[in-house]
Amino acid sequence: MHLLKWQNQPDGRSPSWQTTIVTQRIEIEALLRQSPSLRPNLTSELVQNYANAVKRTVPETGLRKEDFPVGCPFTIEQILDEEFLPT
Repeated sequence: MHLLKWQNQPDGRSPSWQTTIVTQRIEIEALLRQSPSLRPNLTSELVQNYANAVKRTVPETGLRKEDFPVGCPFTIEQILDEEFLPT
């Protein structure tokens, strides 16, 4: 959700958003270390997780569902990459 906000609302970018992105990545990596068997499911779950992120982002940002790509614009590698922020 915050990657979508970062990409689609550049004027709203804040340290708080960036902190949330970092925190969520740390939590995801911790879950994957605890349960490595989840890693193969990341790709198959991306479609549903992206749809959920769009649903949550729309009311928070005031953007329309149609303002977002049909499919996730980020790869699993980008989502997990601690250095990646969309432009």
